[in-house]
Amino acid sequence: FMGNVVASFMSQRPAVNISVVGRSSPEVVDLVEAGKAEIGFVYDTAVATDAVDIAPLFEETMVLVVQAASPLASRPSVDLAAQEIPLVAFPPHYALRRMLERHGFTPKISAEVETVDAMLKLVSLTSACCVLPDRISAELLHDYGLVRVPLAGPALKRRIVAITRKGRAKTALVDFILDIALEHSK
Repeated sequence: FMGNVVASFMSQRPAVNISVVGRSSPEVVDLVEAGKAEIGFVYDTAVATDAVDIAPLFEETMVLVVQAASPLASRPSVDLAAQEIPLVAFPPHYALRRMLERHGFTPKISAEVETVDAMLKLVSLTSACCVLPDRISAELLHDYGLVRVPLAGPALKRRIVAITRKGRAKTALVDFILDIALEHSK
């Protein structure tokens, strides 16, 4: 999602420099709240403050990402709570990790990483799997030799929102980025 938003912005405003910072959702909320970032894209569950304005974008469903050669790859779906599947996951303060842990089962975490690329690399080289949004690029998964498998349980969904600092006038560029994000959320 973010790659598409930034690419659209850059193609329409080639003379404007943009700085994109990747952080966990709680860290992005802190940056926007402190005025260190003008706009942030986060999971709504990470927004526990009244100091930001929220613009809902879309809901995403999580899937299991496995090696294409894995026995799990041919299944129509996988129930994470019904079997112990080794997972590569984000650290505990990340929204996706918290989502995994609050659905009535204890995931078997084999490794913790802070980037999607590191996660995909580890899954491609081991028998572990990972849970990521269903919107993850098919091309990216293909490059790592990975595929998506729908989750039969638990149902993992989250809403993506754009946030801006409450009481701070939005610049024309922030409004423009928000319009692009809304277009790409359809």
